[in-house]
Amino acid sequence: MIEKTKINTTNQNLESYRIDKISISIKCKQNFFFYVFMDIAGYSFVEKAPHTAVSSHPSPREVSCIQTWLKNTQFIDLLISTAHAFQAICSPRKWPKSCSCFSAVAICVPALITTILLYLLLLPIRLLLSFSSCCFHWYRKSFNILSPKKIPGGVPPLSLRSLTENEKKEVDNLITSLKLILLDETGKLRSFNTNTSPEALSKAPELLPFFKDLERAQGVTCNYDHLEAALKRYNAYDNSWKNIILPYVRSLKNERGHPDGETFPILMHFFLLALNDPLIPKDKKRKAALFISLSASACKPTWGEVIIRALMQLYSKSSLGENQLLMWVQEAKEALLLELHEHRAVLKEARFETINIHDQQFDDEEWHIINGVKHHYGKELGLATFHLQENLSKLTLRQTSGDLKTPYIELFNDFKEAYAKYGETLIIKVFKAYKSADPTTQATVHDYTLSLLQNLLNLPNTTAHVDLLESLCDENYELKIEAIAYLLLTLDLIQEV
Repeated sequence: MIEKTKINTTNQNLESYRIDKISISIKCKQNFFFYVFMDIAGYSFVEKAPHTAVSSHPSPREVSCIQTWLKNTQFIDLLISTAHAFQAICSPRKWPKSCSCFSAVAICVPALITTILLYLLLLPIRLLLSFSSCCFHWYRKSFNILSPKKIPGGVPPLSLRSLTENEKKEVDNLITSLKLILLDETGKLRSFNTNTSPEALSKAPELLPFFKDLERAQGVTCNYDHLEAALKRYNAYDNSWKNIILPYVRSLKNERGHPDGETFPILMHFFLLALNDPLIPKDKKRKAALFISLSASACKPTWGEVIIRALMQLYSKSSLGENQLLMWVQEAKEALLLELHEHRAVLKEARFETINIHDQQFDDEEWHIINGVKHHYGKELGLATFHLQENLSKLTLRQTSGDLKTPYIELFNDFKEAYAKYGETLIIKVFKAYKSADPTTQATVHDYTLSLLQNLLNLPNTTAHVDLLESLCDENYELKIEAIAYLLLTLDLIQEV
């Protein structure tokens, strides 16, 4: 009886030892079941504090558990863990040595089949967790999420302070001063003259990257098939493009040494780039293409000038407030120069060409004297001269001559005299350009105005500059015409009468 009890006790100990060995083997081999249930259930290998708030974004510790689980559910790891589990369950030590080969097959085959089934079942979960882990790393990289241990005390929130009584008086006095400078007794905008000093007159916008590339372009070719396709895409492939412009520029491939063979490929290539620019609205592209086609019956230098003006209309936006204002001022100067030349030509009953991109009209009139004036005095007047550089000058300056120096000087003097009295018109033109601009451009000028007022007040951590800006805005919080006058005054482009 005692021996029987000892035998039973021994068997129980062996069975207990065998079960413990199975458990230890499974844990030591990082069994799949352990990680599946532990991680999915939300358990961590580091003890969590009770009543811990759950974040909407996974913590690095949770992501580490996910990565550990993904690693241990790879096919090879699953196969090893499953094989060890079958080996422990089947207990091949009880089998005779002659069956060792059979026992190995009996363990490996079911383990392989089970592993394949488990891997296929867990594949969607693996993909989901892999995607979540990648998103978390992208989130941390993009928004620079740091663990609380790396933030010593955190980032203090921006606090706005209230104005003192003296500061309130200062803001009120500044609002009153601005009104006195900008408005007359009736509340209307005062009269201003333009500043014709050499420094103010020569102010010009920073050239956009597109035109910098155009200015430096050498030996550029254009794919005219792509250009034709783009014109058709915007419904601008009319008879002028089909029968006159494109056949001519295509024929230049056979004209070696012809100056147009060097210049038109550059212009057409950059026009094609503009047509393919996704940031430019389709209707503007179509208008530009049709505007160019209107010059088909004119001379080739006129084609070049029209293409340049079309490109300037397509690229008339800047991400900098000051540069945007200078671009609008330059457009007003170009319009004034053209207007003065037309007036002189009418008085002399001469034949001249006029380009009016706003009215989309083109007349048989001679205008090439304008490029001559811009060639000699363009930088002094703050006009656009990038198209008169060496790579395009064989086309754009072809009909300018030293014999016409007297008309150049006369038109230059007429421009300076007219521009000196152009202050009110300049303000109106810039204001109209602002009102017709897209919301992004308006916001750029709006923010630029706000920054100027903030620097003027020099009251940090307050909203005083916002209050000051409100006095220059309408009920829709858009800049009024006196705000444009203030900006031009700040840029020293206009002055009080």
